[in-house]
Amino acid sequence: MNRILFADRDERLYNKLYFALHEEGFATEFSSDGEDALSRLMVDRTRFDVLVIDSNLPSMNGIELLKRVRTAQLHVPILMLSEMDDAMERILSLELGADDCVTKPVHVREMVLRIQALSQCRHRVNRPFEPRDGEMRLGNMKLRVNERECLIDRYEIRLTPVQVQVLKALFQKPGSVVLREELMLAAWGKIVHHHLLAMQISLLRQKFDAVAMRSHEIETVHHRGYRLAKMIPSDQKRMV
Repeated sequence: MNRILFADRDERLYNKLYFALHEEGFATEFSSDGEDALSRLMVDRTRFDVLVIDSNLPSMNGIELLKRVRTAQLHVPILMLSEMDDAMERILSLELGADDCVTKPVHVREMVLRIQALSQCRHRVNRPFEPRDGEMRLGNMKLRVNERECLIDRYEIRLTPVQVQVLKALFQKPGSVVLREELMLAAWGKIVHHHLLAMQISLLRQKFDAVAMRSHEIETVHHRGYRLAKMIPSDQKRMV
């Protein structure tokens, strides 16, 4: 049974979601305190399939809890909840490793669908792989799916569950366009807003840019998707 941890001071929202998620086969736990939520996660690092974090938590706010979870290399998919339509907070959450963000008030059915998508993402990442599928190589880049990391020479890039699935889909078709819809289905199990995918691509590029000696880069194919293309030195690129 899939287990969800809600770190949210809004117990009324949790009570509404409890019954809807139970009908879909989810077991849920509730914590109204950031420190308590982190303690539960650390006791059993694989206990929960999805973590829902309210940005406005007592004792440890949601952003700090998100940072602590990712610093501890807990790879549970994370859905961030915000009480205001704050674009900068959503961007910061995604940069710190959140897999999805939503602004309150949110419809119960929408929350259930988002949680289902993240749960499916976790199981795609954690399912058993044949040895040839556990590692994927392109030039000096190696994607280690089970470990949720990309190695470039001796440099290690940590990835969120969603980023693993996006990068895996690109690795499977090097040099070819992977449609946005394909990437969304690979990462979330459904079609999401294209801005959410674009943000994850941007975060992957930032992680790649921190490592100079990579052999491939993620190119945008406008109105279609993305492709993992060979790096071209700047002095060889044709001026447009």
